[in-house]
Amino acid sequence: MLKKEIIVLTALSLFNRFSFNSIGVDRIISDADVAKMTFYNNFKSKENIINCCLSLRRQQIKTEISEELSKYSEFNQNYKLKIIFNWYVSWIQSDDFYGCLFQKALVEVVEQYPSTIIEIEMYKQWLHNLFFDLLSSPNVKEPEILSSILINILDGMTVSSSLSKGSIDLEKYWECIEKIINIDW
Repeated sequence: MLKKEIIVLTALSLFNRFSFNSIGVDRIISDADVAKMTFYNNFKSKENIINCCLSLRRQQIKTEISEELSKYSEFNQNYKLKIIFNWYVSWIQSDDFYGCLFQKALVEVVEQYPSTIIEIEMYKQWLHNLFFDLLSSPNVKEPEILSSILINILDGMTVSSSLSKGSIDLEKYWECIEKIINIDW
């Protein structure tokens, strides 16, 4: 594995487990077991490494969800929405869930490191497009609005789960999603 990859994966793990503000470049360098010069030869700043981590996380999520959806290409939109929902539930219930990295970035560092908003918006836009594509059918009259509503539900679900891990009923979220999808818009 290249040193740059080691640094990014180390930083991603640290930012995920803790927070952007509590992890400095020196901690990343120490945990990645690289020289300071190696870090700065690959990354100009903490802002740069944060953006790399957000980009990697976005690609990971996109790849994992796309792989799941490709297994069920012949199924209807509601089933595919359930697949996406189930991916989020599995992630939330995993031992590696410490909240959404994009939500953390929005709260913790977007003012200090304004360029991070680009990766946050790219993630949100990808997710919105994914939902919009699934919902763009003759029987769904407002796919744009419905896509935004579904993203807000997922955001609320991840925030609630990070605050009280294991104590919320995630299936109730799906029941609400089903009701919203089946509303006669």
